[in-house]
This record gives sequence, C-alpha cells and structure tokens, in this order.
Amino acid sequence: MSWQGTRVVVTGGGGFLGSHLCDALVSRGACVTAIDDFSYGSPAHLKTVSAGVNVVRCRLGEQAESLKEALEADVLFHLAAVADPRRCKADFESAFRSNVLGLKACLESAGRLRRLIFMSSASVYGEPEYVPIDERHPLKGKDPYSVTKAIGEWLCRHYRENAGLPITIVRNFNTFGPRQSGAYLIPTLIGQALSRGKIEMWNAAPVRDFTFVSDAVAALMLLAEADGAEGLTVNLGQGAGIRVGELAAGIAALFGVPLVDLRQEVIGSPELVCDNARLKAVTGWAPRVSLEEGLRATIEYFRERNGTGLEPARQP
Repeated sequence: MSWQGTRVVVTGGGGFLGSHLCDALVSRGACVTAIDDFSYGSPAHLKTVSAGVNVVRCRLGEQAESLKEALEADVLFHLAAVADPRRCKADFESAFRSNVLGLKACLESAGRLRRLIFMSSASVYGEPEYVPIDERHPLKGKDPYSVTKAIGEWLCRHYRENAGLPITIVRNFNTFGPRQSGAYLIPTLIGQALSRGKIEMWNAAPVRDFTFVSDAVAALMLLAEADGAEGLTVNLGQGAGIRVGELAAGIAALFGVPLVDLRQEVIGSPELVCDNARLKAVTGWAPRVSLEEGLRATIEYFRERNGTGLEPARQP
C-alpha cells in the first residue's frame, strides 16, 4: 500500500507514540488528521509537522458529529488512552471513559476503512505462565489498565464480526524514546539523573521488553499495510527482556550518578518479554535500533530540554 494521499486518522496524535506516527505518515505523503483532547498529549509534539497535520481537538465519546466527520479516512490508528497504570488505578472511572467508551465511540463512528489498528497492551497477559509471551497466552491481567485494554479488544472483535470493520489488534510491550512522559520508566530515570544527580527506582526486579519508538512506528505502519494482518492480534516488542535494575544501572553509569532501589510495590506483571514471531512473519518487520542506541538518542533529547520526570522511577 502506498501512503501517498492516503487519508489517515491518529487518535491520541498529540501523545508520545501518536506524534511520532504522525511524523512518519506525513513523511510518506499521507493526509493526516490527529485527534486529541491534549489532556495528556501536547500540541508541541506536532510542531515539526504542523503544516502536514489537521489537528482536531476532541474528547472521544462527547462530540459525536465532530468525531464522525473527523473519522472519514482510509486508515485509523486508535492510540488514544489513559496509558499510565497508576493513573488508571487512581481514577478508574476516567480510564474506563477514555479507554473503553472512547474506543466504542470511534468504532461506532468509523466509516469505510481499509484498516483500523487498535493499540492494546501486553499488560493484558498479567503474570506470565511462560516467556517469551506469544499471542496464545491466557489473558490474566487484573489491574484497571489491563482490564480496560482487554475490554477494548473484545469490543474490536465485536465490531469486526458484526459491523465488518477490518481491525488489527496490537499488544504493545514497552515503547520508549523522545517525547515520552516523565510518568514512564526510562524518561524518569534520565530526568532524575539530569535534575537530581542520582536515580531512584521503585523496584529492580521486574523484567521488561523495550522497543525504540521509530521501530514501533514502523511496525504499526507495516501492520496497516499487510493484508494478512487483518483480523489478527499481534504482539509488538523487541523480543529481548532486561531487568529494570540492570537498565537503571546502565543509565546511572552513563551519567556517573548513584542508584537507589526503593524496593516499593509495583503494579503489573513481574515479567513481560515479547514473542514477536507473528509480527515478523506477517510484515517482515525487524527492530533496527538497539536498546543502547535508543537510550542515547533519548538521553540527548532530554539533555537538550534540561531533563524531565522528577518523580521516583516506577515500573513501566
């Protein structure tokens, strides 16, 4: 599929991943609309492509007519969500409204799409029975964020079966890179090193699988292009796990600052490592940016902005 002239909508387009996706789509000649209420995202994230993106400020589920008009597209990437598990736990009503009812509003308003990509999360797997985790793994996630994403997946299956929407569900593991919020692990670690001269992490034990943002964007676009991806649920991850303590120690070493393990309770699965065989088979995707290269690029981004993310490091 050629992206030149393709009408694409990205919900959550002002967010971390959404804005990088808009960048890539514009560079490929797509006609891009970014829908965001900017409660979490930022218009500044889209400034580099502002001339090529139609920005619609809209809260999903509350402006039905505006949403229906905005969703006249060929491809829809639904990324809008309250994606911080701690925020979901603190305000489950808001998370449900955004992650479930907002998705439902998009599914009801969508026109004749070539493809709808729904961004779910590997958190739906919960505590793993085996690693790496493939798409056949039982869904055992019980925290509020995982629950909203699991419900979202069932909504997508319902609308695919009953309304004929061509949907691909993507279970994302952990994406990182420039523009990511300080609420997430890697920018928090970097921000602390820059602003405090030390790093505090909540817990060293969890294992996570990190993918640099440009690789994640490439995977999403390839899944939208691939005919064989329609109707599938597909994991998105690097395919290699690293313990949070090891990651934090590596970042601390790059800055030459001390590291403190707070040994606090964390939310979510103790180990999430991706089996990405299905993604590779369907699209030919392979990660191009190593963890070290991605960390250096992210550190450079935050250095230029004097650091962000001043709270203690947490589980991603």
